[in-house]
Amino acid sequence: RSLTLEEENCFVGIVIEKIDMFFIGAVIGLLTTQSCLASTQGDAGKLDHGIFEWIHSSEGGYYNPKQEFRHGNPDDLSSLVGVFANERIEKGDLLCKVPWDRILFDEDECGTATMLAQAMRDGEKSDFAPYALYLGAQRRGQLPTAWSDAGQDLLDVVQGIDSNDIPRIPPSNTFGIADEWLEDCARWGSYIYDELWLHAALLCHQRADDYIMIPAYDMYNHRNGNWTNAATYWKHGEPHVTRASRTIEAGEQIYISYDKCPECGGRAKPGSYGTAQFIRDYGFVEVMPQRWVFLNGRIVFDMYEKDPGMYKLEWHFAPEENKMESAKKWLQKEVIRLTRWKESMNENEEIKKEVNNLVPPQELYVIFAFCDANILAMKTALQSLEEGVYADEEEDDEEEDDDDEYDEGDEL
Repeated sequence: RSLTLEEENCFVGIVIEKIDMFFIGAVIGLLTTQSCLASTQGDAGKLDHGIFEWIHSSEGGYYNPKQEFRHGNPDDLSSLVGVFANERIEKGDLLCKVPWDRILFDEDECGTATMLAQAMRDGEKSDFAPYALYLGAQRRGQLPTAWSDAGQDLLDVVQGIDSNDIPRIPPSNTFGIADEWLEDCARWGSYIYDELWLHAALLCHQRADDYIMIPAYDMYNHRNGNWTNAATYWKHGEPHVTRASRTIEAGEQIYISYDKCPECGGRAKPGSYGTAQFIRDYGFVEVMPQRWVFLNGRIVFDMYEKDPGMYKLEWHFAPEENKMESAKKWLQKEVIRLTRWKESMNENEEIKKEVNNLVPPQELYVIFAFCDANILAMKTALQSLEEGVYADEEEDDEEEDDDDEYDEGDEL
């Protein structure tokens, strides 16, 4: 899900010598996957820092030998890393069982972040040594909240932030996650202002289930739809169990869902969480299928790629008839705004040079992937609305908005 500093250099060097962000479409396939765990290590067994053996050898622990943590292309050390089946795995088979004493947690998320920071400080001496070493090696600045000022400014432009700090397109609070952690955990005093603590806190934000950090399980990547093939089961004080939710063929990557799962709570409800929020909370643009939420949840649809370049929408909330034209106008305006921004960046060599110098490459990758994904989603939605290919708007538990038109700045 992330790059170490050494791995980042490998990834950047392989993808492009000197970033030219205006040919970003050529690498969208890399950018939109959450797992850019490129590594310079030749031995795939070292990628996990021994986490899986540590779990398997513990009392009550288990890691199914029919799966392996490796590069998607074993011959390409720049390819993504994930957990793959090396043999056929039947539905219901146990994939991973993490004993409760191998789970890192405290009474709340602040305590968990503090424990994780201490474990990373202790390194080999920690009771969670393999996990601590693995997480300690993760690249800083994965989430927009920890990006460079220049990277944040550029993403601001894509989101269309107005003078009141309201984005035209989601997510909201894109850069406020770190400040929220510092505010919520202020009782820990000066300790939380340590760089390692903040790194631990943001790792908890990305990886924790509620306030617990689960080794091995959190190395399964995310993908929704038919690609999701694993599910988890756990109760406080008992082992955390992951099983195959369908038959998994040899060579398939094993995916869980970060937002459409029994324990995902409100995230699974249409209109509450989508692809845009992934960039804020995980630092990547999810591959399809995607869920898009626009205009405060008044436009909500899932987007699938049926065939290369062919897309299908499943509507959850479509604009009401009396708001249809204003909704289409809003989508058209955003497509034009984002497209013109990309074109202007491409044509202005001075701006291109300045951005290349100021914005780290991995941040540029995510920004342009996010921009392209929004344009594609909006264009596809417009086509669907023009053709009338959408379901009636579902009942919403929220109070109806009485405005007849959509405000241009009306967004999450």
